[in-house]
This record gives sequence, structure tokens and C-alpha cells, in this order.
Amino acid sequence: MGHVLRAAAYRPRWTDGSRRVVGPDEDSLTLLAAALEAALEGSADSRPCSIRVLGAPIAGLDDGALSALLGREVTLQGPDDGVRGLGGALASAREGTSPELVAAVRLADEGALSSPGAPPDDAAIALLVDGPRGVAESSSSSPELFGDTSSPVGDAFAAYRASHTPTPSGSWVGDWADAPREGLRSRTPGSRPPDPPPMQRSEGAYVPKPRYLESLRSRWGFLAERCAACGRTTFPEGGRCRTCGRTDRLETVRLPKNGGKVVARTWIGAGGQPTEFDPQVEGAGAYGVVLVDLLPGIRATLMVADAGAEEIAIGRTVSTRLRRLYAIDGEWRYGRKATPEPTRTPR
Repeated sequence: MGHVLRAAAYRPRWTDGSRRVVGPDEDSLTLLAAALEAALEGSADSRPCSIRVLGAPIAGLDDGALSALLGREVTLQGPDDGVRGLGGALASAREGTSPELVAAVRLADEGALSSPGAPPDDAAIALLVDGPRGVAESSSSSPELFGDTSSPVGDAFAAYRASHTPTPSGSWVGDWADAPREGLRSRTPGSRPPDPPPMQRSEGAYVPKPRYLESLRSRWGFLAERCAACGRTTFPEGGRCRTCGRTDRLETVRLPKNGGKVVARTWIGAGGQPTEFDPQVEGAGAYGVVLVDLLPGIRATLMVADAGAEEIAIGRTVSTRLRRLYAIDGEWRYGRKATPEPTRTPR
């Protein structure tokens, strides 16, 4: 029987009074993505795994999107209606023969299940369960499954956190106890972009949906191609070495999602943005764009999230998160954005 290897969490940095709430470019998908990435970060195990998501369906979530995000083959299970609760889902995962992630998102504004006593924070958790074969990392002191098999999705974050003692092995990862960032106050009620998004006509940065989907591996997962012939790396990947033109000696490499250094920055205000970003500028003002060195010679241009102009300086290192970019054709488009590196506090 397998056991829980890591317990990962993500809580937004934005606040509404004492409550932690999603930011203007966050939703259930982005919260889930952050928790899943934290659960797998640093893992040497690249075997295919399944992902069981508790609760209501999440728009834009499918096998292909999750594989692009996590850089490994995944199979989406569910959604689960929450009847069995987190305990039942973990019990099922522990009986499996391969790694499984059990995840839950609580987003009150989008109707996630909740119970009267649950803390009001928006949050996501992802619990990595190993199969009988085990995985590369030591798991001798990983948290065990708590016994309540009827806990609804809304209780998942609080119940799991309250039912376990943190261990010295590093099995608690992510944002269980990160402090909210100063100045990140939620906008007035009703001012968040609507869901589903409005139909919007592009006059600037329009990317057809097939091309958008083709680029998910690079844009969501930071996957690049290294050419064995000339040794250069092409990002985003395109099936051809950008230096020597070879197509037959390319290997996929994963670029670091966190720790890149800002080498240039700008802030775009009213009148300077593509039309896709009109609602963002009208609702939240100017937005930042930074050029980040992911590795020597490999750079990415990223929008800024969760930060003001004074917080993202040239020379500073940043993290990246999957966030909403803009709405087009009645759907949200997503990509990675640069965020300040979190300051960890003890759980």
C-alpha cells in the first residue's frame, strides 16, 4: 500500500479583510496548477501519474493541459463529487500501482463545496501518493492519511492541515503558512472578470486556438529543445534548432520555473496595451512586463503579477505562476507570469 509523500498547498496573496482571496488573474485552474507544481517540484520520478481532482469540473482542465503544465504524462480522474471526501480519495489512491495526485480547490466565489466551520480562505491542496514501488525520495516520515472519509471538498485544506504534525523531512511544501503580501487588497466585489469571460474581438495580439494549444508545453511547462548537433537550446520549442536548423537531434529539456533573474522591465498603461488587455488596464491599471534570464542565454518575456512597479527591480530573482492572460473567443487564455519570490514562514 502506498502513502502520502508530499502535502502541497497554495493560498493566494490577495486579501479581503482577514480572508485570503484570489487575485484579479487567478481562478480555480491557476490555484490547482500552483498546488500540483509544488507537489511535484524537485521530484526525480518521471513516471506517468494520475490526478484525481475533488469537486466540480474546472474549465480548461484536461489531460493535455495538465501534461503540458507538469511535463509528464498524466491522466485526469474525476471530477469527484466529494461524497467520499479527501480521506476516501486518498484511501483509493494508496491502493494504486502508480503515483497519484489527489487535489482539491476551494474557491468560494465559484461555488466550491464548503462547511460552516471551514476557514474562509480560498486555497488549493495537492497530495502526492506513491505506489507500492515507491519513489526516489525518502518518505519514512511523510504524513499519514487522516481517518475522516466524509470530509467535503471545502474542508479538505483545513482538515488535512489540522490532522497532521509537520515533519522534518520536507514533506510539507508550498504555501501552508506564507504571509499575505502587503498592499495586495482585492478589488471591490463584482469587479473580477466574469466567468465565463465575455466574447471579445482581438485587434492586436490574437493567437488562434490551435497555435495556443500547440505552445502549451513551452508556455505552461517551460519545456525547451536542446540540439545535440550544436549544443544550443531553443525556447520556446518549435521542432527545429534555431541556431543550426537541425530537426533530427533535438531533446526535450525543462527550464527552471523559479529563480530567474530580471534583466529588463517596463510598465504598460492605458493606450499602450493590445486590445486583449483592455479590461485589465481599465480595472487594475498599468501592468508590468519583464525580461527574465531563465538560464544563461535563455530568456522569457513575462507579465508581472502580485507586485507593484517598485517590487520587481532589475537584478531581482522571481518565481513564475500559471495565471490568466486574457479572454478571447469566450475562453480564458493562460500563461506563466513573474511573481515576487515568496518568503517562507514556519507552518
